[in-house]
Amino acid sequence: MPFRLIFTLLLVALVAVFTGFNLDNKCNVWLFHTFQDVPVCFTILISLLAGVFITLPFTLGKRMTKEEREAKRAEKKAKKNESKNTSVPAVTSVSSAPEQSSADAVPATLETEHSSDLISGESPK
Repeated sequence: MPFRLIFTLLLVALVAVFTGFNLDNKCNVWLFHTFQDVPVCFTILISLLAGVFITLPFTLGKRMTKEEREAKRAEKKAKKNESKNTSVPAVTSVSSAPEQSSADAVPATLETEHSSDLISGESPK
């Protein structure tokens, strides 16, 4: 616990030293109007505060619990399955087309007399 206090005091001292050494450094800042000779420390401090205020709504906003996320996913999945079921008509009867014999079937790999030449990189003659 005292380490936190020591760390905080060291951090405050570091910021004070940084501010003290940079008081002479000034810059011009444009924010719809040119502010001249603004100390760099104030520019950094204002930028930090602006970042804090911008992130506050995201930090304090309502977060979804794990159960809410799972319920939302289940709802999306149910809608997706429902749309799949309605878009594809169900098959009610079997086709009476004759089955192909094994002689009429197309072979899975078509080999030609020049296939070994193509594999080796030679052109067919």
